[in-house]
Amino acid sequence: MVKSPVGQFENERNWKVVFGPSCSERILEELERFDAHRVLIVTTSSVSRSSIYEKIRDILADRLVAVFSGARQHGPLQCVFQGANMLESNEADSIVSLGGGSAVDVAKGIAMVSAFGDLNRFRGHTYVNSHKGTLEIGFGDKQTATKVPPIFAIPTTLSGAEFTYQAGLTDAETGKKDQYYCRQVLPKVIFLDPYATGDTPADLWLSSGVKCLDHNVERLYSRNHHPFSDALALRSITMLFDNLGRGFGDPADIDVRGNLLFASWMAQFCTKNVNVGVGHAIDHQLCGYYDIPHGIASCVMLPHAMEFNKEAACESLIEMSAAIGVDKDPNAAIAATRSLIERLGFPSRLRDIGVQRGDFPMLAERTLNDTAITGNPRRVESTPQILGILESAW
Repeated sequence: MVKSPVGQFENERNWKVVFGPSCSERILEELERFDAHRVLIVTTSSVSRSSIYEKIRDILADRLVAVFSGARQHGPLQCVFQGANMLESNEADSIVSLGGGSAVDVAKGIAMVSAFGDLNRFRGHTYVNSHKGTLEIGFGDKQTATKVPPIFAIPTTLSGAEFTYQAGLTDAETGKKDQYYCRQVLPKVIFLDPYATGDTPADLWLSSGVKCLDHNVERLYSRNHHPFSDALALRSITMLFDNLGRGFGDPADIDVRGNLLFASWMAQFCTKNVNVGVGHAIDHQLCGYYDIPHGIASCVMLPHAMEFNKEAACESLIEMSAAIGVDKDPNAAIAATRSLIERLGFPSRLRDIGVQRGDFPMLAERTLNDTAITGNPRRVESTPQILGILESAW
């Protein structure tokens, strides 16, 4: 067992990761470093009833001016606007996101709205369809806001959203999920505190670990992968296989939780340069339309995406199989992934998570134009290809 490390990582742009048991208790010194004195907590209703919420609330004391506990999975746009109104009305100068991807993505959306007013300028797009060309991300008109409220992230799951400057936000009317990109809303400080995850339900914790595995696999065989990203992905994959089967949500196993938080960081470290693929593109649209947790969608779709890409990703999947100690064969890597998901007790078919077969054409069309698809190693050029993946998962 590798003991959970303690310390911090900084780069030249003031971006910092603080890690280790109880590291989130250092939040005041980081707020002070950014001259942040009026804090809005962005969280979910469930996390607002947790022990880590109570601890952070008490530490913040009179710096805490408001709490927005209305963040929900897949970041409904209405939540973003509600939170932005709360930030403005309470004159908050900073945000603490407390929770998984739901909390931090909504926090990023709030920061975009409060600083720039218009979200649409940040919506990811391609000048040609995603499946036909290189991803062209819109970063707005590149104007500098007078003040973008800094975000301080305390994750409680393994989604890894705190390590990116993109937010997955959903139009509640259509169920369409889009990615919004803004460099200025990358969290300034991230606290990888295993104690912060103690109240996270086991199914959410473990399924977010499968989502983390999904990040790694699709980056390992991404069209844009390189040796640096490969090293991070392979190490993260081995840590996930070594640790996800331990504890099964046991809050007492701090070393396991700390190692998994590190795996989440490594999985997302190269997100700007190495895009994911068709599995994530499908996940985005399934999740937005059916309100399915992303981790559960990954449990179903990841093995099928791997099968679809097996020939194009052969070498990468052989590297994965060697890293996790199975036969050096792409099929062995896929089988091991299926086995892990089955051992964790998650569903493996779309029919088991409420997806309707009649919606496949709409889902395929949306997937084809999802920005995530640009990293896929096998060219995806038509909806029938995506329909084939959906049918295999049905």
